[in-house]
Amino acid sequence: MNDLLQNIVKKVFLIVFPPWGEEPTQIDIRLGIVTEKYYNLLYVIGTSMEDLWSTTLSIEEIPTIYFDYSEYDYRMNKWRACEMNSDFVLEYYDFTKSPFFQTIVNHKIRNIQLLSIADNPNPFGIKLLFQDDFILSTPVADGNTIETKAFNALNKNIEHFYYFGEIIYSNI
Repeated sequence: MNDLLQNIVKKVFLIVFPPWGEEPTQIDIRLGIVTEKYYNLLYVIGTSMEDLWSTTLSIEEIPTIYFDYSEYDYRMNKWRACEMNSDFVLEYYDFTKSPFFQTIVNHKIRNIQLLSIADNPNPFGIKLLFQDDFILSTPVADGNTIETKAFNALNKNIEHFYYFGEIIYSNI
C-alpha cells in the first residue's frame, strides 16, 4: 500500500462483476489504478470475497480488453434489468478520461487511510486522498463499491457502517 502513497494516478479502471438484477447501490465495483511510477501494473483495491469485510489490494496486468467509461451506465442498466446475454465475467471500464475522475487522474495520492470500527481493528475500507478529491472503497452485500466526490456520491455507503460503531480513520 505504501507504494501508492505520493504517487501520481495515470489511469483509472472500474472493475465490475455484472449486477444481474441487483440494485444500483449493490453493484460490485473494484478500483484499478495505474500510477506514474508503476505504469505497467494495475493496483486493484476491493473487498475480500472470503469474508465480505476485509480490504484487499492486489496487483494485476493492465487489461487489454475493456469498455470505455461511456458504456458503463448503459451496460449496468442492461445487466440490472437482466437483459444482457453475456458471460458473467469481470468487466473492466477505463474511466481515465471520465469527468468523474478529473480531479484524480494526473494527481498525487497525498494520503491513504484504512477504515475500521472502534471495536474491530480489522480494516473494512480504504480511502485514497487527493488535493481536491478522494476515492473511498467499502464493502457492499456481495462485494465492494467505489465512491468519489462525483462518482457514486449519492450512495453514501459509509453511512451503513456507523451502525456498527465509531469509524476510525488510520493513516498508513
